[in-house]
Amino acid sequence: MEDEKDAQEEYSDPGEVAQEEQWTDENDPWGRREQPDPEAQHDERAQSSQGDGTWSGYRPGTSGNYTSGSRVGVHREEQSSAKLPFDSPPKWDGKDPAKNLTWYLKSLKLWLATTRTAKTQQGAVLLNLAEGELRKIIDEKEIDELTTETGGQLVYDHIEETFEDFKVKKLPQAMDELLFMESSRRHKGESMLDYTQRKKTLFQDLDKAKCVLPSLAKGYILLKDAKLSDKARDVFEGWTEGEYEYDKVFKNLRKLERPIPGTGGTTLMGLHGFAEMDAPPPGGGPSDPAVYRKAGERLAETAGSS
Repeated sequence: MEDEKDAQEEYSDPGEVAQEEQWTDENDPWGRREQPDPEAQHDERAQSSQGDGTWSGYRPGTSGNYTSGSRVGVHREEQSSAKLPFDSPPKWDGKDPAKNLTWYLKSLKLWLATTRTAKTQQGAVLLNLAEGELRKIIDEKEIDELTTETGGQLVYDHIEETFEDFKVKKLPQAMDELLFMESSRRHKGESMLDYTQRKKTLFQDLDKAKCVLPSLAKGYILLKDAKLSDKARDVFEGWTEGEYEYDKVFKNLRKLERPIPGTGGTTLMGLHGFAEMDAPPPGGGPSDPAVYRKAGERLAETAGSS
């Protein structure tokens, strides 16, 4: 029996031996290697990309390397408040405040409300980018004031206080700009929308100067300075039926303007020319276009009968 057993072992099938000696996870030296944990690899990549193990520099939708320290492609947390190309304060050198102050204060207020500049840096940014007289005014504030959380608002309040006398136009200036300056009248090529809006602002300036004109006077001034041609005037008169109330004139002047199909532009109904003003009388004063003299007489009759 022992001899038969030895013989079987001696002449056993080679394939069976190879199958018995096949490498497994236990006897394979490569299989014994410790397999990396996918989650650990993910954390390791996150730490190597950030340096401090956080994702503070990561922003969805952006590309590039998010590293820290001195490595290439650094995206620090404080860079999240970096200014965009259009995120700059409005520019003004402080000249001609009667004309530019209102626009500048409005633009500055909008910038303070929308800028990504840190609040503690807003005052310093306004000082560094200011020019001319405006820079001298902002420079009156101390560094400790400019670098506070309210530094930007402090600069705004200081500018507003310095130019307090120019916030509201004086009566002579408001009156001149509305009635006696050629620039207040409609320019050749100016759209009716732009003209009526610009004239509306001039009327508001005169109202703030505590000189409120009657609606009838405002309406006729608005119509007179629109410089309509004869045909456009006929169309307008048909709509208003000879009335000159400001709201009605304002609405129907804008109604004259119609879009041109296929061009993206606009045109005035019946406008085949531009009524030029007569020369102003000696000594200055508003010019009197001959095309409106008849309308002026009609206005006088209406005022006399009321």
